[in-house]
Amino acid sequence: MNDTAKLLLVIILALGGIECYAGLPAVEDVPATPILHVTASDSAGAMPRVTARGGDLYRNETRFRVFGVQNLDHGFERSFYTNGSAELRTRMANGIVAARSIGANTMRIHLQLFDFIGRNARGDLFARQDSFDNLAFLQSTAEREGIYLLVSGNNAWSPSEVPAWYDEMSYRDRWEVQAFFFEHLAAAGAGSPSILAYELMSEPTIRFDEQSDWYFGELGGYWFAQSIANGIPQGQAKQVARDWINRLTSAIREHDPVHLITIGVNANFTGGAFGIENTAPLLDILSPHIYPRTADPEYGVRLAQRFALSGKPVVIGETHLFASNEQIYRDFLVASAPLVDGFISFFDGKGPDDMSIDEADPQAGVLRIHRANLTVLRDMRGTILGQ
Repeated sequence: MNDTAKLLLVIILALGGIECYAGLPAVEDVPATPILHVTASDSAGAMPRVTARGGDLYRNETRFRVFGVQNLDHGFERSFYTNGSAELRTRMANGIVAARSIGANTMRIHLQLFDFIGRNARGDLFARQDSFDNLAFLQSTAEREGIYLLVSGNNAWSPSEVPAWYDEMSYRDRWEVQAFFFEHLAAAGAGSPSILAYELMSEPTIRFDEQSDWYFGELGGYWFAQSIANGIPQGQAKQVARDWINRLTSAIREHDPVHLITIGVNANFTGGAFGIENTAPLLDILSPHIYPRTADPEYGVRLAQRFALSGKPVVIGETHLFASNEQIYRDFLVASAPLVDGFISFFDGKGPDDMSIDEADPQAGVLRIHRANLTVLRDMRGTILGQ
């Protein structure tokens, strides 16, 4: 089974996933890192910053709609940030060019929390400067190619790599570690017009049992969800979710007063702590994950309508046809496009016409689904962009 097929199979099982690699050290004797500010690049004037006005996104005075992808090869993505060799930088740059070649204007990137920060023997948090340097390379490449970045942070989809000291903390102390990360991330991104938005976490939740695991939803060796707080009485969950959003937003706003802020949410949960009514007033855009279903052809459109009623811009941060079929997926895109500000699906560096499938591969069927997904997206690009 090739790497793309493996990752697609995990997506089909778990609505997303991340590939693991050898563990990071839990403690390093590295001095605490001062916040580093990055000035706008020379190309900043050529790439307008995306802003939110009411329920829509704009570049200057023109409506902006997202036609986006996210990298399927997350093992490579993590290696790029933590290693960043010349070969990996070339591969990343080629991936950005490839995304542009299929008509994408946006890429969602996934940052693993402890790939970017650590703690030294004195207990001081520090930024992993090499990782931030590699992120800066990605930002400058995205600017050059005119690709906006939805920066999904705080991910920890490999619990075995999370340092013990972090999981021994109270939930509010964990927030301070996350805030430290976002302070550095915002300082690095403040001058870059390539940032579409900071995503505080992908599919966060709150758990009522104090003994609950922080990471859950494990399928196929991946943990695709995590809790921001455990042991919270149900009646306090909504306030705790707002407190968390406000804490991380304040960390970002210390260094970046302008770029948009969102969270990636499972669209099934339109109520509760991370529901629309509780969180939309605190966010600049909403980013639900919606996968149309064969068993209920109107399911995806209903969810898009619910989020659109918030009055905030809506970018569907994950979507794919694997749970439906090509016709239902097309119908979903046609009906939802006027309601939202765009869609982000999945991509492995090749367009549908460039994908060769070995029919002897046990996962050939999975790859055919992925190729069909990309074909529909390419065909529907004009609809998605309102052209």
